[in-house]
Amino acid sequence: MKKSKLILLTVILLLITTIVIGSTNVFATEAEGEDGVMPISEGIPDEATDAEENHEHNHEDIYEGDLYVFFSEDQKDVGTDYVMDKIVDGNVFIMGQNVTIKGEISGSLFVFATNLTIEEDAYISCHTFAAAENILLKGFSYDMYAACDNFDMANTGIVYRDLKLATNTASLIGSVGRNLNL
Repeated sequence: MKKSKLILLTVILLLITTIVIGSTNVFATEAEGEDGVMPISEGIPDEATDAEENHEHNHEDIYEGDLYVFFSEDQKDVGTDYVMDKIVDGNVFIMGQNVTIKGEISGSLFVFATNLTIEEDAYISCHTFAAAENILLKGFSYDMYAACDNFDMANTGIVYRDLKLATNTASLIGSVGRNLNL
């Protein structure tokens, strides 16, 4: 039963990722900026800059590059719970039973879990792709794409741009900056 749920969650996340990547349009133009580099946008929106400046860096653990954490039921001696409390300069890929995000990710977060909690201290500067039974969002994510049974967004939860959600039940008390697709 658990393997079939995990396979179903994997397929859903792959479909969401394929749709998002497949619908992205990129157009190239001649570079006009300094050193032949043209900025993609004129700058970071003020609200995102304020959130970054006000966020304290109280973590001692800095991880350079992509972080991969995978637990299976066969690893009973290791456990299947994981707390990500690092500052990661890259993407984070996690598979486990109870996953808690407390750190900062300067890339995207990819999660397969039974229970996913994104704490108030969590800061995800790009996309969050999540497939879980239960998701609790208390922190910050730039975009979020999730498939779950229960989704709860606390009043401290912020999705700066788009929240695309497939769920049976949802409680949205926090803030969604642009689009909500439910």
